[in-house]
Amino acid sequence: KVIVLKSNIFLIRNILNVMSLFALQKLSAFTTVLAVNLEPVYGVLLAYFLLHEDRELNLQFYIGVAIIVGSVMIHPFLRKKNV
Repeated sequence: KVIVLKSNIFLIRNILNVMSLFALQKLSAFTTVLAVNLEPVYGVLLAYFLLHEDRELNLQFYIGVAIIVGSVMIHPFLRKKNV
């Protein structure tokens, strides 16, 4: 059973890698980096809403989220000034 499970995980991982390569051909570099950088935020929000995991969300967490989201939001404005 363990070997079958590991082979299935390997197959699914490879399929997802190929799908991500096709997606990267269609998306800009900024969009790709944006999605990757916001993954921790997506994960925490899903854990909060789906699993009700909010015991350890303190001030440091909210400051971190504000820094990540703020940097993502301000990037286009900074880029316009440099162009």
